[in-house]
Amino acid sequence: ENYSIEPLLDPCALQVRYFRNASGRFFGDLEPYFTARDGEVLFDHTPYWQDWLRVLPGLDLVDVSSSNHMLLLSEEQSRAPIVEFCRRLYARHPPRRTAASNGVEQWRERENVASGASAASRDVREIQGE
Repeated sequence: ENYSIEPLLDPCALQVRYFRNASGRFFGDLEPYFTARDGEVLFDHTPYWQDWLRVLPGLDLVDVSSSNHMLLLSEEQSRAPIVEFCRRLYARHPPRRTAASNGVEQWRERENVASGASAASRDVREIQGE
């Protein structure tokens, strides 16, 4: 409602994977922490991804098991297939280093900030055997 999806020049040229929560619950048991009143959540079991299907004919919906949308990348049973998919995808097609990514690395060195400090980053490195 607050945004519009603009048509793409060549939508058939894209292959897109969309990992979605198979339970259909957006907040799940976390609802009281994200809403002001009980029963206020209107996202549960709503096909919020449906608009993307209309503009991206190559959209591949992949259901993963998660208790809710908010924990999709925190719960092992949903994170593992996503990480594995990304590992295989980028093993075949490594991302190019860009001026922006080089700038981030230079900033990390200058500010003495460790790279990949998040748990998800550590998981990806472990899968890659680093």
